[in-house]
Amino acid sequence: MMLWALVMAAGMSDDAFARALRQAPPDLRAVVERRLGCNHWGGEEPYDAERAAQIRDAAARLKCRSLERDEARMRSRYARRPAWLKLLRAAADRDG
Repeated sequence: MMLWALVMAAGMSDDAFARALRQAPPDLRAVVERRLGCNHWGGEEPYDAERAAQIRDAAARLKCRSLERDEARMRSRYARRPAWLKLLRAAADRDG
């Protein structure tokens, strides 16, 4: 998922965000990429039944319902790594 390169977030430029994401541990990177996808699909309009199904399917595939719990686990796991916490916070503010 490369949508993150298109937008800015609080306190991190696109380049800084992209660098941090590339350097992040795989488990954190997966959660951040899911956050970006969930942010994107959560902002889409279900203008017809087909589009509503597409949005529902994407949210299910990305496991958006369990994302907050997974982010909390990452915050706990990387509590002593401020750069990783900043990446997680920046992803929450991005549109995906």
